[in-house]
Amino acid sequence: MRNKLVRQILVLASALLLTSFAQAGDVSEQEKQGALADVREGNRLLDEAKPEEALARFRHAQSVVGGFKIYYNIGQALKAIPGREAQAYDAFAQFLRNVPGASSKVRESAEAQQRELLPKIALLQLRVTPQMALVSLDGESVSEDARAFPIPLRGGSHMLEASHDGFQTVHLEIDLRPGDSVERQVNLPGQRPPPAIVVAAPKPAVPPPLTADATITSSQQPEKPVPLFRRPWVWATAAGVVLAAITIGIVMSNSRSDSCSECISLPR
Repeated sequence: MRNKLVRQILVLASALLLTSFAQAGDVSEQEKQGALADVREGNRLLDEAKPEEALARFRHAQSVVGGFKIYYNIGQALKAIPGREAQAYDAFAQFLRNVPGASSKVRESAEAQQRELLPKIALLQLRVTPQMALVSLDGESVSEDARAFPIPLRGGSHMLEASHDGFQTVHLEIDLRPGDSVERQVNLPGQRPPPAIVVAAPKPAVPPPLTADATITSSQQPEKPVPLFRRPWVWATAAGVVLAAITIGIVMSNSRSDSCSECISLPR
């Protein structure tokens, strides 16, 4: 019963693709037929449990005619490949967002397959300031339009980088588990001012060491000490001492004369 329902949905999706291919004005009729043949072959390969080969067919058809209607088929192929669950969820999301005219059965099928994938993936909603920042996850660019919706990712550790002119670049590691639905705010800090330039004072010149053969010039010879008898302060001090000694001698001499005048002369 399930396989019959899947085939019915595939028929509806193929009819939707026929309409899409018919509207591809820049593609020749031969290219349109070739793309349609790729889609039919891809559906057959899916029935034979060969999702990798089916995916290659769907990708080729999408590269020829463009558009988002074939993302339903791409999502089915990715969903059947282990480890590609996050990409499958994103393919179904692209289909649902960009093909509003799809039949209700096809849309319901895409939504149901998304629900089946949710326990196997994590959803990350990014809020980045400034909004125009360049963002990458695990080295792959994430556009501003893509950040408007939850980003499906595999469980595990993911490296985020956000940058913008005039702001510091942010590197962030985000750990997610299957089934998580996480919202993360990323604010880029303002640019740091350039470091101040410190000019070091020049070091005093150090004369080179003298060698045995070096000749000392008159300007380089050390000054000889001046002898004491050639220093003015020595003579000034000596003159002061002599003058003091003379003054003391005169005073003492006068003192003796006065004392002798009062003496009594003894008879001889």
